Amino acid sequence: MAPRALILTRARTLPVGVLVVGPAAVVTLALVLSSYARRPFWFDELVSVEIAGLGPSAFVDYVFGVESNMALYHAVLALWLQVGDDEAWVRLPSIAFALTALPFLYGLGRRLFDRRTAALAVALMCVNVTFVGYARDARGYALVLLLITASSFFLVRGVQDARGRDWAGWSVFAALAVWAHLFAALVVAAQIAWLFVEQRSVPRRQALVAVAGTGALVLPLLLAVVLGGQSAQLDWLDRPGLRQLPGLAEWFVEGRATLVVYGVGVVAALAAGARAHDRRPYTLLLVWLLLPPAAAFALSYVGDPVYLYRFFIVGLPAFVLLAAAGFARLRLLWLGLALAALACALSLRTVEECRPDCKLRYDAWEAASADLQARMRPGDAILVYPEEVRTALDHYLGPDRPRLLYPERWGLVRGDVEGSASLQAAQKLLAEHPRVWLVTWWLPAGPARELLRSHARLVDAREFEGNVHLALFRTGARR
Repeated sequence: MAPRALILTRARTLPVGVLVVGPAAVVTLALVLSSYARRPFWFDELVSVEIAGLGPSAFVDYVFGVESNMALYHAVLALWLQVGDDEAWVRLPSIAFALTALPFLYGLGRRLFDRRTAALAVALMCVNVTFVGYARDARGYALVLLLITASSFFLVRGVQDARGRDWAGWSVFAALAVWAHLFAALVVAAQIAWLFVEQRSVPRRQALVAVAGTGALVLPLLLAVVLGGQSAQLDWLDRPGLRQLPGLAEWFVEGRATLVVYGVGVVAALAAGARAHDRRPYTLLLVWLLLPPAAAFALSYVGDPVYLYRFFIVGLPAFVLLAAAGFARLRLLWLGLALAALACALSLRTVEECRPDCKLRYDAWEAASADLQARMRPGDAILVYPEEVRTALDHYLGPDRPRLLYPERWGLVRGDVEGSASLQAAQKLLAEHPRVWLVTWWLPAGPARELLRSHARLVDAREFEGNVHLALFRTGARR
């Protein structure tokens, strides 16, 4: 057999999913690797690095006493940090998680609809700006995207095939998704709601056992959140406005033209769903896409605000699948394919235009820390406000740094006490230092500035990208 004929024969024997997912993964990898290591850590990434770097005992204390969100991701990252801690290395797991989500997305699309829809969904996802952006972020968003897509795949297969292993797969992946990000619980709730709506076609006993198993696996996490007083982790959020509900769709694609093209697909999918004999696929995608943000929006007016766009990245697969289903069901096949290609082209342009910071903040902590180290003198002190901001400086400042006046320690938990637990207590230490640095971020820092202005004179102030502020005050103390 001629070599070319042999290659063609082998290609025909490959599963269609491999021929679709493989090239898509290569495209995503090319988009990510070209710039993922060029950007210094932003603030949230630095928090994850610090959490993952805690010792086992301190890590447990933090997860169950301070912040439980992304616990699974931080546990994985803790193992990863044993090898290295530079930006390129730390972001690699997120790339792997994102790429692994693609075959599950294909399988889910094929189970819900057909191969054409599955292929279009993978094509749309692999160049989506949100997908690509968070694939190069050292946070838990790529992991939760993988786990929630996998859980949906096993859920649909469990309903269709009624096999115990699929229900077990849904239970485990759904629970892991919640451990990866707390807002995945809203998607799990949407999945359970879908089971209740479609109960006639659902094997009840298997479903009940799976739901109970999921509840048992996430119970320790939920107890930690409820009993640990962790609501302060979101106290910086404002109550959302009505425009933020539809604004989520534009956040998914970061472009109005792209949103219009996606919108054609979604409308076409809804029209097809209205005519379809089996509406279960459309119902699942709609409840998956709409319930989490709607619930968070409502909760933000009942209690503390909890609505932030990036929390709902868990709905991105549903959005992409709906658009792909609509493109695949247009009467004119060429038109559907052309619209899908246009959506991909617009997405690629968006990704290219926003490198290297797609979707993510650029906080110049590295530059601010270097500037502080270059200008500091013996006897200087530093006040960091709010206290969370010390995480970024702790990472980039070396051991030779000014004495910390506030907060009381550099580390998130435990560690040596160097500063004061309150600004009032820190005030008593100001007179011991001739110069005091104030480092603030975009969070409110009025009390710290007022304290220093009433006891010292501002001699220099600099602002760095990402709203990082560095100010130097002279107190009049002598050395």
